[in-house]
Amino acid sequence: MRKEIKKMKVKKYSSICVVWVILLFSVNLSAFSTKEASRWIDLDSLVAEFVEYADSVQPGARLGISIRSVQKDSLLISERGDEWFVPASTLKTLVTAASIDAFPLDFEPATIVALEGDKKGSAFYGNVRFYGRGDPNISGRYFSDALDIPRSIVDSIKALGIDTIYGDLLADTSYYQGPRRPKGWEKRFYNAWYGADIAALSFNDNCYRITIEPGEKNKDSVLYSISPDVGFVRVINNVKTVPGRRNRIKYHLEPHHTEITLSGTLGVNARKYSMVLPVRKPVLYFLAAMRTAAQERNLYIEKAHIASSSPVWSMEFPTAPVLSIIDEVNQRSQNMHAEMLLRNLGAFVLKDGTSDGGILAEKIFLKNQDLSEKDFYLVDGSGLSPHNRIKPDALSHLLAKMARHPQKDLYINSLAAPRVSGATGRRLENLEEPHKTKTKTGFINNVQGLVGYIITTRGDTLAVATHLNGYKKSDAAARDLMDTIWSRLMRHQNIESKSLLQAKKLHKSYEKVDDVNQRLKLFSQELEGVPYLLGPTGEGMNAKLESKPLMNMDYFDCVTYMEHVMALAYAPTRASIFDFLQNIRYANGQISFSYRKHYFVEDWIAKNPLVKLRSFPNDTVIYRIMDKKKFFAAKNLLWNKPNPKTKIPYLPRTEALKFAESVWQDNEEVLGVGIMSTAPNICVNHVGFLILEPGKVPHFRHASQAKGMVVTQTLSSYINKRFLKSPGLLLFEFANP
Repeated sequence: MRKEIKKMKVKKYSSICVVWVILLFSVNLSAFSTKEASRWIDLDSLVAEFVEYADSVQPGARLGISIRSVQKDSLLISERGDEWFVPASTLKTLVTAASIDAFPLDFEPATIVALEGDKKGSAFYGNVRFYGRGDPNISGRYFSDALDIPRSIVDSIKALGIDTIYGDLLADTSYYQGPRRPKGWEKRFYNAWYGADIAALSFNDNCYRITIEPGEKNKDSVLYSISPDVGFVRVINNVKTVPGRRNRIKYHLEPHHTEITLSGTLGVNARKYSMVLPVRKPVLYFLAAMRTAAQERNLYIEKAHIASSSPVWSMEFPTAPVLSIIDEVNQRSQNMHAEMLLRNLGAFVLKDGTSDGGILAEKIFLKNQDLSEKDFYLVDGSGLSPHNRIKPDALSHLLAKMARHPQKDLYINSLAAPRVSGATGRRLENLEEPHKTKTKTGFINNVQGLVGYIITTRGDTLAVATHLNGYKKSDAAARDLMDTIWSRLMRHQNIESKSLLQAKKLHKSYEKVDDVNQRLKLFSQELEGVPYLLGPTGEGMNAKLESKPLMNMDYFDCVTYMEHVMALAYAPTRASIFDFLQNIRYANGQISFSYRKHYFVEDWIAKNPLVKLRSFPNDTVIYRIMDKKKFFAAKNLLWNKPNPKTKIPYLPRTEALKFAESVWQDNEEVLGVGIMSTAPNICVNHVGFLILEPGKVPHFRHASQAKGMVVTQTLSSYINKRFLKSPGLLLFEFANP
């Protein structure tokens, strides 16, 4: 709870709480500091800042940003959103979206093992054929060792009473068609682990790790090891050990078979050095793994040429469901998995296990989602090709569609989470609320992408696509730029979070207090000392007219103070505070400038079931015309109804003075009070709570511009100092549900 709050220095004005013809919440006076104003900018202005920032950090680069509201299904921001960008790995969001739409949730790519021949005793005379069905997880990803699945296959064969095979191990990879290397990839990619060849039978991501360490003494050859070692990788070792710690190792990979030539030197005191490299001819790599597992399990294979025959035994060996593959693609951006998923998609949807078949299946998916395939120029499934093109608006639209998909939760949760999983787990580590975002990163030469979802305090989800193409400075600087933009967007969209958390903690303190009067008294007292600021709230950070936050517990003016106290007092649960606040401030809780209760008696009281005007003896009534046409016209909005004539009952000045100085004789009560205005188009110019306690004079608790904070004082002291020109007091009471 607040014990002491430092006073905010605010310029004092001659009026009590300046409220002109336009609403209490939108006036910009000098009490609203430049520092505070800089926090409250709309989304358009924020994106303009991003563009300026990108131009300063990466001159000449193109920044594309598209932001779409999932709740409203509307495009909020499009900065170059209709231009073509290279997406890099953000393209993976398409193949995973199409896959989660097409495949049954329990779909598992499996390897089929068939024995073709005859069993005689413990010997099998024939071939063992492996039918590849696009399982990318025959590896140590979900198991203790990359050879665990091959061992389990061998164990299953041995369980049939077979200990010797006279024949051969054969592979059928016809499930996939076409080239094993995706179109459009740069040649150098094929020498990196992330550019491994694609095959319907794969093992260990079609890669191996080579670890090199110095020899015992100078001029010794270095030592190396291969993992997993299935006898498939040939190493030509020309690296010598030399004095010192320096690593000057070079390597060369043969283009058509798995041979690595090592050259250079390694210091005798150098650390171990390891690298992950791709194999050539991955199907043979798989068969080598099977032979190694057979040897380990004492299943002897005597190679013999035996004609194929009908299978006498077959079994499927799945490793992980398609949802796990989708997680791997979206969180760790595994290219081989993405390309296999693309071919699996083509095979499942069109019985065409090619890259082109998968791309056609993606286009069918786009059409079914009412998305234009013309906004996606597709070359591969992983985004590694620099020839892919997408439009940010199209990608944000895809993400928004998936956020309303029947499997939306599975799809959104497949993306990376800061501090938790995937590429983004190592980025965006300083976000205040990392649980409110899910992302997919993308990177190739001079290309950065960051797309995904931002969950906002007000309950909306934003689908966001950001792309940076053609930058010249470092990749690290480009990544930092993208992360900075995302972090700023997160803060911009969730500026209410801190206030909501504070409100929830405060609400919890008085959960057992049932009486509304007591709750109003307690919550209004707890917020004493909060600094005054005119117009601290608006329609949220995406609003065109009033982009201030929807909730702000750091500053109040007189009306927003009352609104926040009422929301705390009336909300039955902590989770409902935010919604109660918006229903108090907006007609039907519809958050929009047009629906805000701008005029205090005509709108705020009359349209609020929680309050009603209170009559006192000797009060009087006046009528005023509220010029709503002029008010809305100043905001370029149309008020198409007659200007309302508002009835305003109030306690005249002389009676108000008597009331303020009298001792309250009734039960304890909290009322609302408004200081009447002399302006013709306005009813009150200041409001607050009237604390009435038996045996005491009335006290006025309010957000005071003159004192710069929320204060409590006797009503008489306020009237005597600040009430010189007011016609009187308007009083209203709070409903007790």
